[in-house]
Amino acid sequence: MKQTVVFLTAVLISIICIIPPAQAERIGIDAGIEYRSEYFWRGFSFYGGDTNNPRGVYFPWIGFGFSDFYFSVSGEVASARVADNQPNNVERGWYGIDYILDFNKKLFSESITLGIRAAYFMYPNSPDINEEVNGEGKDWRNDFAEAAASITVNALPLNPKILVSYYYRIDDRDGTQENAEDVYAQFSLSHTFALAQNASLKLHASIAYFNYASSEQWNSPEVGGYGDDYKGISDITIGMKLSVSADSGVTVFGSWNYAYVPDEDFYMANWYKEKHHYWTTFGVTYSI
Repeated sequence: MKQTVVFLTAVLISIICIIPPAQAERIGIDAGIEYRSEYFWRGFSFYGGDTNNPRGVYFPWIGFGFSDFYFSVSGEVASARVADNQPNNVERGWYGIDYILDFNKKLFSESITLGIRAAYFMYPNSPDINEEVNGEGKDWRNDFAEAAASITVNALPLNPKILVSYYYRIDDRDGTQENAEDVYAQFSLSHTFALAQNASLKLHASIAYFNYASSEQWNSPEVGGYGDDYKGISDITIGMKLSVSADSGVTVFGSWNYAYVPDEDFYMANWYKEKHHYWTTFGVTYSI
């Protein structure tokens, strides 16, 4: 029943996104849905698997922009919940709700953009899943909060950007998990080409370092893991994104992405030795 509800919700959002408005004024509201063929997240495939068995994820969202702020609520729905895609038990029961507030301010004649993010990532059924997997009394929450800051130099070619994210895990899992030491730092370059009046192509590349201290709880040798925690150069990525928009407020987009994972802590994260990751995304948004 739950899988049916999730699937119907995703379909409904998709339909809403592609219906053009009769007469609409832009008031800063948008909604959409995105599908990723592999949920690659900061160094490894989030749902496990290997390049021959990637598992995707849907991200439906709705957002509201006001002044320099943008607030969004999005869902995280594993494809295993809406289709039989060789899921494991964790994927079947996994879903999330993300609450994100972004602030972006352009300074010095728009030559620099400063960004600040505050976010809360909620996994409502994680206590039940953790108790089922780890035993009675292990009803730990997988929720975490993020605080991030970035600076983009628009005045330079390729818009160099530095992003630093800090994560706080809500549950320390009875003292077995570091919950206040996760830090992700990324340097990226990007450039957007205007292909036509309503079409653009964005190219991007990045390199990142991730101190994933909280991974020690499930990755240490004591619990059958590969190492103490994940720490090192987590991902070197390149990609391209094509976007086409219409006057009705509908935008359709797709992207191709590649990531090279040089550090053993990350490419052995799911016991597969996966240094190379390829994935695509497809999505649609509707803005008012």
